[in-house]
Amino acid sequence: MRQYLGFKQLTALAQRLCAKLDFRAPSSGRIMENYFSPVPQPILLRRGGVKLWIDKYYVAYLERGQVVYAYLTRRHIEEEREALRELARERGSYRALPEEIEKTFAAALAEMKLRGREVLVYESGEKKAAAERGLKRAHNERCGMA
Repeated sequence: MRQYLGFKQLTALAQRLCAKLDFRAPSSGRIMENYFSPVPQPILLRRGGVKLWIDKYYVAYLERGQVVYAYLTRRHIEEEREALRELARERGSYRALPEEIEKTFAAALAEMKLRGREVLVYESGEKKAAAERGLKRAHNERCGMA
């Protein structure tokens, strides 16, 4: 089972999102360098109050204080949660993910389980419906109604 988007798919998604957000898209060479790196680091683009992250395992943007995922993998979710657990061990205090991001992650994991996938790509309008289905499913499973 594929655990992340192919290079061409990721590049196309990044280009579409850059056009939508009025960013100059990174070159395919820059994306390729990151994509095939043993330890890929997100490409961060900034313009005003808008940030865009392009990574092998996720693509997201921050606009008006809200993080919106365009592409998300189980691996990214697990890495984010593990990073918080590690921080808690180091500092001796737990800090939760922001509620909206945790809801997005829960819905994404439920949708991944339903589809038998490790990857979700959200295109216009699909995100909200998928998130609502995923949250409903996750709630039903927790309550034994699945």
